[in-house]
Amino acid sequence: MVLDLREPLREAGDLVRASSRAPARLNINLPDDPIQIEADPTDVLQTVLNLAINARDALDGGPGAITITLEQPGEDDLQGPFMVGHPDLARGYCAIKVADTGRGMSSEQVARAFRPYETTKGTDGSGLGLTIVSSVINRVGGALQLETAPGQGSMFTILWPEAPTPIEQDTVIEGLTGRLDGCAVMVVDDHEEVLDIITMFLESAGAEVAPSSDPQDVIEALRDDPDGWDLLITDFDMPGMNGAELAKTTRALVPRLPVVLVTALAGMAGRDNGMFDAVLGKPLDKGALVNAAEIAILRANRRED
Repeated sequence: MVLDLREPLREAGDLVRASSRAPARLNINLPDDPIQIEADPTDVLQTVLNLAINARDALDGGPGAITITLEQPGEDDLQGPFMVGHPDLARGYCAIKVADTGRGMSSEQVARAFRPYETTKGTDGSGLGLTIVSSVINRVGGALQLETAPGQGSMFTILWPEAPTPIEQDTVIEGLTGRLDGCAVMVVDDHEEVLDIITMFLESAGAEVAPSSDPQDVIEALRDDPDGWDLLITDFDMPGMNGAELAKTTRALVPRLPVVLVTALAGMAGRDNGMFDAVLGKPLDKGALVNAAEIAILRANRRED
């Protein structure tokens, strides 16, 4: 769902404030105008709440401040290094920052921070807070930075993808024709029957299709002719390389190329991980496939203009 990101941040702040005791202070800096994202509000609340609770605990009950900020990312925010994920610079992001003036973390603690069951709170901590944060950020296609040092506090910066504006969505929808004439599409699926069906659907809409059962064929074709393709459609579960790994390699070779995932388990965690321009479930509907392919190509072309 599309939501105003300020609302779950206010809720997270209220919950942390209620569980904090003086002399600790909580500051929340939110913009005047709404920032729209497409997300489950529980995901946002859970992510920010975990970071804010860690920040509260880093103060050890003493004086200090926790600050939650929502703003547009600066150049440094987009450059990394990133502890989780990596931003796609063709997308828009907002920056959620959770900072504290607490004890900070050593490089050894940072290296272990996102491992399951790692905690600096002894028996009071589960060691799963940052694991949950990492899982959510990967699932939505975001990224996370961590700046910290012993005695200097910590600041987590989350880059969360913004929702497309209604104008952008309408522009794409108005341009739909239901046709793929002249579009060069690569399709990879290790099941021959599925490969044949996808190929038939695309060709009937006018696309020029190169089908393959081996992801390595796609990589070689992209290296040989990176500008010769308009779209990649891939399965997820394939021998040797899954669809997410293929999408990541494709982005590195040809960043502009849109990638559509077709999978029997479209709802499984990790399938829609921000690497794909659309995720379609099997069995396939021809109209849904052609529409998703055309929208992905139109959006990619618009980013280039």
